[in-house]
Amino acid sequence: MVAVNGKENKISKEKIKKFLLVFPFFSNYYMTNIPLLYYITLVIKVGIIIYMLIVYLRKYKKRLIRDEFLILSVLYISVLLVSTFVNHGNYVKYSGYVISSVGFAFLVCIKFRDSYLGFLEALYSVFRFNFVIDLSLLIIFPNGLTSDQTRYTFLGMDNPSMPWILCGFVVFFLYNILKNGKKITPRLIFDLTVVLSITIILNSGTGITGMMVCIICIVLFTLVPRVFSFKVSFALILVVFVLINVLNNATFFAPYIEGVLGKDLTFTDRTQIWATSIQMARENWKWGFGIQDNQRFVLATSNMKYKMAHNEYLQTVLNGGVIYLFIFLTLIMRAGSGLDKITKYNDKRELLPANIVKGGIVGLMTMFLAEAYGNQLILFVLLILADYYIRSSKTRNSLSENIKSKELNQYYRRIFKAEL
Repeated sequence: MVAVNGKENKISKEKIKKFLLVFPFFSNYYMTNIPLLYYITLVIKVGIIIYMLIVYLRKYKKRLIRDEFLILSVLYISVLLVSTFVNHGNYVKYSGYVISSVGFAFLVCIKFRDSYLGFLEALYSVFRFNFVIDLSLLIIFPNGLTSDQTRYTFLGMDNPSMPWILCGFVVFFLYNILKNGKKITPRLIFDLTVVLSITIILNSGTGITGMMVCIICIVLFTLVPRVFSFKVSFALILVVFVLINVLNNATFFAPYIEGVLGKDLTFTDRTQIWATSIQMARENWKWGFGIQDNQRFVLATSNMKYKMAHNEYLQTVLNGGVIYLFIFLTLIMRAGSGLDKITKYNDKRELLPANIVKGGIVGLMTMFLAEAYGNQLILFVLLILADYYIRSSKTRNSLSENIKSKELNQYYRRIFKAEL
């Protein structure tokens, strides 16, 4: 019993350690808006990344060099660095931007590369911790944590909180599948109730649409994978982008926008912001404007305030130009196409998890049509989850012809259910 208890204590400490490694990267309202907490968190994040690089770089050096996902990620931030340099931007804000996205990807690839369940366990704990606090405070303070006209919750403002909720929805389902298979557990019911409650209370049109698209895509990816693939959903989003954001023609979507969401066809004055963003992008399409002292630099003439582009794709061009946008879309397409290929393998155990991740990516891409969130941490979390399934499926597919079914099952358990 002593040995068992000792093992349990050891596992518990390891879980806490992983939670503490991941938690600082997911900044809540207080970690963002209280200067002392902000700088403490920033120092902790930088310290974690430097420590991991020093300790693990030698061990994983060859793997990191060959890792296609990390290579694309480095190119991604390099182009943004060139843009910031060319436009005499703010390197401190650039560093914060990089640490919160690609820096997190490096941490995961170094620390959690061979422990998918360990990474998912840490993500699950962080999201559940933040969501329970957020819902509790929303119930106690329905108008927000401050007296400002804009409502601030524990996770931040209403609209920027929704990528959190979407990603949490994905993580909760993935964690339950790996732990309990397709069984619906009381824990999963509680977690989904929290997600649904926050979504209803925040009442974000963009967030609700993204969640609905996510769920619909998961169903279609599962039922008709040969007909409805990630590439199809990507093309549909491109069509919607051209219609709404470029041509300013949302008439086709009027019944949903006005009837269901109760919004107007200007998307709360976003159409003017998109027009200004497109004009600015045309003027500086090669390198964009880099990361500046104030990223909210698109002038909205209706209220004479500077705002984000309210569209992640336009904001990406404004930040780093067309090359930056190309790499951004390549990262997304690589993940989605890789998950699509899992349907071709004989082993079907990863189909549902892969479809859930794909649905999450498409849901977030839909949110990107009407919002720009300032950093892309949530996107990179979903890309990392996709990369896990892509690498595992490729490895098991190449091994399946040479090893017995029993050995394949043991391999699967070792990769996806490694002890914490």
